[in-house]
Amino acid sequence: MQYNIELFCGVDKETLAVFTCPVCTSVPADPHVHNDETQVFCYECLRQAIGRNGRCPFCNLPATLEQVKPLSRIAKQLQFLKMEKKCGNYNMGCTATYPLEQEEAHKAQCPKELVKCPSDDCNELILREAVAAHVEVCSHRTVKCAHCQKNVQRARMQEHMESECTECKTSCPQCHTDFTFRDLAVHQQTACKEQIVSCTVPVCDVPRCDLPGHMASAAQQHVTQLCEKLQRMAQLVEQQQQQIAVLEQHVQLLDEMVAVIRVPHIRQLINGSRPNTCTFTTPDVTSVQGYCFNIQLYLTGDSVSKPDYIAVFFTPRPGRLDYLLEWPMPFSVLLSVGTATWPLVGTCFREFLAKVGRPDAGQRLGHGFSSFMTREELLRHTQHDDTAVLRVRLY
Repeated sequence: MQYNIELFCGVDKETLAVFTCPVCTSVPADPHVHNDETQVFCYECLRQAIGRNGRCPFCNLPATLEQVKPLSRIAKQLQFLKMEKKCGNYNMGCTATYPLEQEEAHKAQCPKELVKCPSDDCNELILREAVAAHVEVCSHRTVKCAHCQKNVQRARMQEHMESECTECKTSCPQCHTDFTFRDLAVHQQTACKEQIVSCTVPVCDVPRCDLPGHMASAAQQHVTQLCEKLQRMAQLVEQQQQQIAVLEQHVQLLDEMVAVIRVPHIRQLINGSRPNTCTFTTPDVTSVQGYCFNIQLYLTGDSVSKPDYIAVFFTPRPGRLDYLLEWPMPFSVLLSVGTATWPLVGTCFREFLAKVGRPDAGQRLGHGFSSFMTREELLRHTQHDDTAVLRVRLY
């Protein structure tokens, strides 16, 4: 343990320098010296310094740990212990000063010292002067239940009264009979005649005491309500069956789908492309059958003699499984260009037999349609969502 030299007051510089460790520049609580020197060190600082180079960090003479001794001269000890210092909590507002020998005694009663709350389960650190105020509000403090006189943590008092205390009473809000908290719930669920309960038809809520008469007098009403409910349920089941059928169709399509590729900012790509140039090329995709391919979009036409069209090409790409696959490809390809709201309008389908041979690394243009859809058609369908969606199926 060390003390900051700024805590010492009324000590001349020469004395303070002697009792300041030259390694860490703090005043050690356990001063040690090398041989009979007057310079004081922290034991740990001196031990590490000698361990590094075998020399005293003050006189630079050869030194061993056997030569390190506690400060033993009585005069030096007295001088050390009489040095006046500030309380270590002066930043917290403690203005006390005292001789170093009174450090432990002052610390045991300093009002600005941080101490643990006396409640066993509370780990909060508070100023000693604030302990009394904290204990009054500490949720972990043990207090006596006003009803059964048992000791209970303040934080658990409400839970104790509602589930454990055998003396705490409360009134049933329906029949105003007194019960313990623990018995009130059972009373309301099973015995209270004024408790509002539901009959066999959930829309009917009546006091428990009126339930037998209500069941006898409202039979026709119950039958009508149940029939209406059954009709609503039948309509709901029919709607859900229709939704399930639509979802099953979508799932079947998705199961057969090889790729669904989003093309963001399609309007900007189309409007910024020159005729007969590649507008967009998808990353290479591998189908579940093992064939590798990509899709290319081209803008064709000259906007003068004939309208601009979007051309779509299916281009086989070299893949790792090509040597295991059947060539030409024994599949048909279904291409679609639509919007993110598929399967709504805007999806355009073209189908062809894929008589596609095994690709090579230099192959660029594949098989497809040079007039897949007009430029205006694509721009019209993407005016609300500037994203096109390319879908490919092999079947």
